[in-house]
Formats: sequence, C-alpha cells, structure tokens
Amino acid sequence: MLKTYKSFIIFLILLLTGGSGYTQDSIEDKNQEIIKQLEAKGLTKEKLAQMMKEVEKHNPQEKENFEALRNGELSPEEAQELMKRSFSNLPPETQAKVMGASGMDPKKIAASMDKGLEVFRSLSYEEAHSHIKKKMDSSKLAGVLSKIPKSSEFVTNFLRDKEAPKKFFGILGDRKRLLTFAGCSLFIMVVSWLIKKKRKNQDLPFGEAMTKGIFHFLFFTGLKLALVGFFFHPEITPLIRIFKETYS
Repeated sequence: MLKTYKSFIIFLILLLTGGSGYTQDSIEDKNQEIIKQLEAKGLTKEKLAQMMKEVEKHNPQEKENFEALRNGELSPEEAQELMKRSFSNLPPETQAKVMGASGMDPKKIAASMDKGLEVFRSLSYEEAHSHIKKKMDSSKLAGVLSKIPKSSEFVTNFLRDKEAPKKFFGILGDRKRLLTFAGCSLFIMVVSWLIKKKRKNQDLPFGEAMTKGIFHFLFFTGLKLALVGFFFHPEITPLIRIFKETYS
C-alpha cells in the first residue's frame, strides 16, 4: 500500500505542477508539503492508495510506466505525458476525486491557468503561433483542425488575450449556473425531439415537410444560442470579440 500511496502523491505533484522540474529530489522536497495538505483534508494514506488504484485500474496499459514513475525512472517529459494520458482516461467522477485531493477546485483552475499563460504571452506572436500550430498539427484532431481556416490563429489570439481565457474557463467555477443551464438545455432538446417525432408521424407533402424541418432547425438552434448568451454573456463576450478580430 505504501508504494501505491507514494505513487498517488507523485501523481498529484505532476498534476499541480504540470510535470515541470520533475526529478526524484524535487518529488521528495514536495512530498511532505503535499502530505500535510492532504492530512488537513482528512485524506488518509488508505484513501489515497485507493484513489491511485482507481487511476491504475482505468489505465492498465500504463502498468510498467506507473512502476517506473514510482521508482523515479521517468524523464520530466515522460512523467508529464503519463500524467496527461492517464488522467484523460479517467471517468468524470474519478477525475473529480483526484482534483479534489489536489485542492484544485474549479475556481482556482482559471486563476492558475491565467498565471501559467503569462509565460506564453511574453513570447512574440510569431513564436506563440508557431508553438500552437506545432501542437495542433501533432494532435489527434489535426485532420479536423486543418480544415478549419485560421484555427491556429484563433487559438493563439485567445490564449494571448488577458481577459478571454480567465473569463471563459471561469464558467467552471459557477456550478449552480452550469447545472441550471444543463437543465434548460435538456428541456429544449426534449421539446425539440417531441416536435420532430410528431412531425414525422404526419403525412405532409415534401415541400411542406422540408420547410417545417428547416424552420425547426433554425428556431431551436437560435434558441440554444440565445440560452448560451443568456447564461454566459459576460464570459463569452471576449471570445466573440477574438473571433471577429481573427476572421474579419
């Protein structure tokens, strides 16, 4: 259990630091600080070991890499990539447990991200854009992103903006508003589905059916966009501004 517990401490450190400066010595230096924070939350070694078991359960293909992580045999880059891969494979409820243990509540994520972007903003536009384009070209979505004009320019402009990322990701901190929005969206989807189902059961001429279908699509698409604007207008206004600046 001790090794499993230690591996979760390492996992948390990587999550909190993004893998920067990962060495066996840096892990040991941060170890006691992290343990004190976790104990203050009432998280015992047994509970943390169980969390790590859940992480490993959802990442069986990484068994040898987790062992290398525990033994300090991974390079900083390898450790960071392992953390990203394994965390993204976790179901939402397990991700929430891990994030809760790390102390990274949604309200802190936006602030931490904004602070981390200061280095990115210090680069020239050409350097920043080159970095983003390289990342996008090597991602799994490269084929899709390449078909979207100026996608790398839009992402670069968004991340370099001092207001947009902080406000946009700040949406995560308002759980009550997100749940209300989700409930309203679900209601609209159900109503849309019921109307569409009823229309399919009607024996309408082709022209009338097509006209009603187009109207249905435009009306409910507009309604969904209006709903997003109603709930998140302050947060998405900078995003809309950047979109106009990029594509105008």
